[in-house]
Amino acid sequence: VDIFTRINSGGMILKKSDLLFSLLVSQWHEGRDEIRNLVQSMQDAEIDVTQDFVMRCCLVLSGLKVKLNLDSFKADNIRKIRENWDNIKKSLLEMCNLLPDIGYNPHPSLSENALLPISYYIMRGANWKSDTAKRHLRRYYTVAQVQGVFGGRSDEVLEKFIAEVKRQMDEGKTIDIKALTELKLPGGKSMKLSMDELSNLVDDAPYGSPRARFLLSLVFPEIKLKDGRYEVDHIHP
Repeated sequence: VDIFTRINSGGMILKKSDLLFSLLVSQWHEGRDEIRNLVQSMQDAEIDVTQDFVMRCCLVLSGLKVKLNLDSFKADNIRKIRENWDNIKKSLLEMCNLLPDIGYNPHPSLSENALLPISYYIMRGANWKSDTAKRHLRRYYTVAQVQGVFGGRSDEVLEKFIAEVKRQMDEGKTIDIKALTELKLPGGKSMKLSMDELSNLVDDAPYGSPRARFLLSLVFPEIKLKDGRYEVDHIHP
């Protein structure tokens, strides 16, 4: 598989994740239909995720490293994924019910990796239905997309977020956006958003872009995003 990944540059190119998926289902035969059916169910719920995303969720929600490589899909890891599959599936379907409340946007320029810490939070049995949890998760998702924290070294960034959410859940607390904001992320990325930074982001936000919508949701946090499709009209710094 590793050799084929390197030389597969002619014809219809297969992504490395396609090959890893084949490795996964070679030891979990029903996994092919299970994963593809889950992706379709999420897309039917207007949550536009990929097979790659569900494979990453399989790793993270089974307590494994997030990186998609050959070592991640050894026999022992695949066994853990199979044992955890029902909980993984349940958590992702529950997340579909939450995302409209926190301003989820399926725009292709946005990172679906931002959803992974949310799925882990739900997997840990947290009370994601409370107003407080939704407010903190909305803030996390919005700022993560606006700041582009998953734009580079995403595996390392994800590990930082997952470790912090795990710490919070071990202490029996709901999600704490302040603690997430204080995280020191790889590549100099940050969840902090000062007024000056916000002003610059507003100046640079193209009309009608998902970033414009996110910025407006920061300015008007009282708006119930699930209740209506708000149009982005004008933005003023």
